[in-house]
Amino acid sequence: MRAHVPEIVLLHLMGDREPITERQAVRKGHFMPRSLPASQFATLETPGPGGGW
Repeated sequence: MRAHVPEIVLLHLMGDREPITERQAVRKGHFMPRSLPASQFATLETPGPGGGW
């Protein structure tokens, strides 16, 4: 994205898996299965210095 839009601002949100999974699980009519946060946390990459995304 930065190659095409250098002025873009990216935001990396962080949180603990348990409360995020619990909040997602109680949402009514939510499209994500309960198993999805586990796979998302497993593949999450924290950006490096300088916003190296």
